[in-house]
Amino acid sequence: PNGPVHEQINQNAAGAVARWSIFEGNRVTHEVQGQKFLAQASEEKRQQMEEDLFRDWQRARDRLAGLTEEEIINKESVDKKSRLAKMVYESYSLGRVAFLEVQAANLGLLQEQVQSVKTEVDILTQLAILSSLTNEVSP
Repeated sequence: PNGPVHEQINQNAAGAVARWSIFEGNRVTHEVQGQKFLAQASEEKRQQMEEDLFRDWQRARDRLAGLTEEEIINKESVDKKSRLAKMVYESYSLGRVAFLEVQAANLGLLQEQVQSVKTEVDILTQLAILSSLTNEVSP
């Protein structure tokens, strides 16, 4: 008589449970704000790098233009020094000047040739820099 009752009971009820820890505070809001700041900082860094890259490219291009002009001047100077060295040697052959003057003319020619080659190396360096910067812009 006082035992369990074997009856089938249908309970028709629905409910929802929501949990929010009181210790969370505004953690999610702060994390979202932090991610926004990180994104903004990344964008500003990208823009700064783009500006730096463009500035470096312009600088290399301007230096290359200057070196190209310098190369033209150096070649003209080498030609003049070469003609001068030949004339001094001819004068030496005729006995008009000392051998020391021939050596001085040859030294001047050599110095101009070295300067011309240095300028050519600088041009090649600038071309390599421009190529590198161009590849960084569009790989």
